Amino acid sequence: MELVQIGYTKKVHGVKGEIKIHIEDYYLKDAKQAEVFFIEIKGQQLPYFIEKLQFGNAIIAKFEEVDRKEDAIMLSGNPISMKEQYLLP
Repeated sequence: MELVQIGYTKKVHGVKGEIKIHIEDYYLKDAKQAEVFFIEIKGQQLPYFIEKLQFGNAIIAKFEEVDRKEDAIMLSGNPISMKEQYLLP
């Protein structure tokens, strides 16, 4: 499975497990259509299924099973990747 880094997680947003993310401009269309991001935690690429992505001044992500601020804190400051096969040509 080939993964391509498309951005990274930033700070937690609120207390319900939402987190701000940065997606490189080149991959914004890919991210909008994605169902899952892989977030690198302690050297492992772990799948996080996207519950909601909110685009505005910042991109705010809500992932399935990440429902508390404490859960989201563990994700902050890590690379985000997608499977290469799901990236648009």
